[in-house]
Amino acid sequence: MLAAVLLTPFLATTPAQAAVVNGVTLNRFEAGVLDGINDQRAARGLSRLVAASGTTDVARRWAAHMAFRGAISHNPAIYGDVSSAGSANWHFLAENVGYGAASSPAALVSAYMNSAPHRANILDPRAHYVGVGAADGVVSGYSMAFNTLDFVDSYSSSYGVTREPADAMPYDGGVVSSTRTLASFEQSWDPRLRTLTYGEDLFPYGIGYSGPSSADDSARITVRALSTVTTGTVDLLMRLPLDLRQARALRFTLASVTPSGQPVTVQLLVGNRGSLVPLGSVSTSSASRVVTLSLPAAAKRFNDQIRVRVYGGALGGLLSARTVTVRVYQVDAVV
Repeated sequence: MLAAVLLTPFLATTPAQAAVVNGVTLNRFEAGVLDGINDQRAARGLSRLVAASGTTDVARRWAAHMAFRGAISHNPAIYGDVSSAGSANWHFLAENVGYGAASSPAALVSAYMNSAPHRANILDPRAHYVGVGAADGVVSGYSMAFNTLDFVDSYSSSYGVTREPADAMPYDGGVVSSTRTLASFEQSWDPRLRTLTYGEDLFPYGIGYSGPSSADDSARITVRALSTVTTGTVDLLMRLPLDLRQARALRFTLASVTPSGQPVTVQLLVGNRGSLVPLGSVSTSSASRVVTLSLPAAAKRFNDQIRVRVYGGALGGLLSARTVTVRVYQVDAVV
């Protein structure tokens, strides 16, 4: 198996202005890479790099792009991407991209350090901030971590918190060996959630949360069909590191709200990027419902996402107002 495959990095310069950096929540692989490159810098008397939220968003999007393609390349839009993600006044910018065994961030750091141009970027004293992105992909049948490191010398905290959640990867957790709650949404924001829209006639209003409160809280997505004939879908996607080889089912607590009070059917899926396994379709209404769906053999493996899918056909054909809000209260793995 390949330890790492690396592409020659690049660097550039322009005027700079330093600023404060917000904290960033990294997945375990990203954290391992950051620790590794900072250890290399500290051993040489260099300052440790600070993970920047906006630069990490840029790095994560590009890592996900490479993982989807199964090949590495540099981000051709990095100048504009980094400039609009908190580093408008950068003066030093460099990028490393590569992939390595998904089980070992240390092996990827070692490969970077054994490549002169990648090592030069990691050890450049002009770098003060870094964006770290890692995404799970497959190369020649092996699970690989695709990684992007974006180095900058200037960053502004006005960008705010990360907007691109960390990818869930095999390195993030072990086998689900006992029945446990995977997500319960008792806070006001969960960085593991995002929406995906397929089809031009559907409009998702984004993800909302009912918590925190003393009641059973939920994450919700509101979808509107823009025409009466709609074939697209909108997914509420939860990024979770799930090795389900010992689990027998997933249990969902769901509800939906429509202007007319009609029930809405949603589909529940589990899988990896580009390889989803349908678990089944369930009818939801304003009263929360607990449904347990058995896991087929194809789902008894590592998965990095769970999806709740809303079909546009149901909105256009059944609902006079063509709008539905789907609520997810809890997701459990049942062993």
